[in-house]
Amino acid sequence: LGDAARCVVPPREKRLSKTLLGQAEQKVRKVRPTVIAITGSYGKTTTKNYLAHLLASTHTVLASPA
Repeated sequence: LGDAARCVVPPREKRLSKTLLGQAEQKVRKVRPTVIAITGSYGKTTTKNYLAHLLASTHTVLASPA
């Protein structure tokens, strides 16, 4: 049964993920969000929190929880 599942499930998952990815791409194209990426070795979370706080007064902000 396990071997059969390994043959059947991956193609279905792939098809489902393509559908979900297509829906996500359409949503992003429709919304056209401004994305800000913060990189570096130190201070990313603090910078993210300050930036989210500052922008929240004039923009809709979604900062990652981690």
